[in-house]
Amino acid sequence: DERRLLTEVSIDGKLVALNPIDGNLLWTADPGGEISASPLVTAESVVVATVRSGSDSQGVLRALDRGTGLALWVRELAKPAVSDIVVANGMIYFGSSDGSIYAVRADSGAVVWAFATRGPVRGQILVHEDDILVGSDDGALYALDRQSGVERWRIQTGGAIVGRPALTAKRLYVTSGDGVTTAADAASRKVLWRSRTGAAIEAGPVLVGDDALLVASFDNFVYLLDARTGDRVWKRRLRGRIVSEPILGGPDRAIVAPLRDDRLTVLAVRDGNRVGASALEPGDELG
Repeated sequence: DERRLLTEVSIDGKLVALNPIDGNLLWTADPGGEISASPLVTAESVVVATVRSGSDSQGVLRALDRGTGLALWVRELAKPAVSDIVVANGMIYFGSSDGSIYAVRADSGAVVWAFATRGPVRGQILVHEDDILVGSDDGALYALDRQSGVERWRIQTGGAIVGRPALTAKRLYVTSGDGVTTAADAASRKVLWRSRTGAAIEAGPVLVGDDALLVASFDNFVYLLDARTGDRVWKRRLRGRIVSEPILGGPDRAIVAPLRDDRLTVLAVRDGNRVGASALEPGDELG
């Protein structure tokens, strides 16, 4: 069960696996370099991306046995993986600082296909039916066939796309580094509206039902937008810039974690008012 294994990186750079029920240590492993992307836990393995030790540019992808931490396979990469890593139907997908999106076999690490963009691919990947949707620093959101890597379509924005896109039956939403949220028709990909914040956006948009959209910006504001028109319903300023997606705590509350803050803020989705906060231990902060 993927939910019954927690992975952390220790101060000395080791990968640590914990039992989430009692916190007991299961194993530790040397990842072989600085970890460049969040590890992926699957039913069989923990997939870890690193920058090769002694190199400032080469990458390595490793699959470790989730029970023991021993290496199952190792794949050399021209550049490090820098996006999130996802798995679907026996294939692992990730973006690289070399500007490509890769698909490799989950059981062996063999490269099945690679698709080149025009910039590093740091975007969070959305698996949707037979496609993967992922953004690039070149400002484009790409839809690629999961099996072949063939491009089905793309939407061009004005800035790097890092956050995961949001999708409904009717609309597609994506945020970008120029501070803009873009909505497009899910079938035709025709742009329906664009809504601008005051700074870059790295967090993906979060759907609230079918009619509203939460957007967190580097300008320290959280916005609620009308998902049909892009009109602003409210905005709320927090104490730090926000790089992670708000988390819905039910239909009426959102939990927001600003960068370099010592608390989690809870906002009412209806009007953006603060309804609570969870303080961290003294000396701790989000980062």
